[in-house]
Amino acid sequence: PGAKGPSPKNFFVSGGVGVWAGGAGGGVWKPGGGAGGGGLGPSPPLEHNCGGHLENRLSQPPVLYSKDLNTYYYAKSKRFEKEAEPIHMRLKGFKEIYPPFDRDEILMESERCLSCGLCFDCGNCYMYCPDNAVKKSQTAGRYEFDLDFCKGCGLCAKECPCHYIQMILEK
Repeated sequence: PGAKGPSPKNFFVSGGVGVWAGGAGGGVWKPGGGAGGGGLGPSPPLEHNCGGHLENRLSQPPVLYSKDLNTYYYAKSKRFEKEAEPIHMRLKGFKEIYPPFDRDEILMESERCLSCGLCFDCGNCYMYCPDNAVKKSQTAGRYEFDLDFCKGCGLCAKECPCHYIQMILEK
């Protein structure tokens, strides 16, 4: 009572329909509570406040191992490493122990990404499907599978470099 701040009814709404606010500044309004006296407690998951209809688009992809990847499509490259400052220099202060990366080094390292478990539109599924069961969506621009045409040969899954396509045995 008498506390200033957002109300519990509109706390997560950012002003747009279906647009929610969250992050380090978000939280549950608790009058007079919170670590800093500001009345903010920890943030609950936003999907809890979205009616339960939405799929969590921010969920992590499954863990993949190198044996699951089709590494034939990737160029081999060595991991980029920088040498740390010697210990006797580290003890002199609180400076960074690794020198900063420059733009070219960052780009080189990012090119090593294998997109494990995430489709990066390479087109292999489309190219290798003998049944024309893979189509490129005109609206979304992503590949879609027509399961009425698919015979289950598994060529798409075998040729997928990042293991995005997985074959599951039906019962």
